[in-house]
Amino acid sequence: MTARNRPTIASYVRRRFAYSTMGGIALSVECELVANNMLLPEEVRAEKIASGEHRYMNRINWACSALATARLLDRPSRGHYRITEDGRTVDRRNLASYS
Repeated sequence: MTARNRPTIASYVRRRFAYSTMGGIALSVECELVANNMLLPEEVRAEKIASGEHRYMNRINWACSALATARLLDRPSRGHYRITEDGRTVDRRNLASYS
């Protein structure tokens, strides 16, 4: 997969909502659920950024941060996210993209 067709932070947002309703599961587990749902190939999962973190996990973390800043996700504890009522409302719209 090239840099041109590598999933962006925004592409993870929609998938991330699907797992926020579970509440209470660790972010690392949710990252794997999102990656599996998106059918990310091993080539993409293996990519790392300079810090050594997997690129796809980093982007999912940034997607969570953006959703929490928008108050669409809540952080009940470190590394755990839960969808808010506003998040449910936005999710029901089935938007193709978020900005």
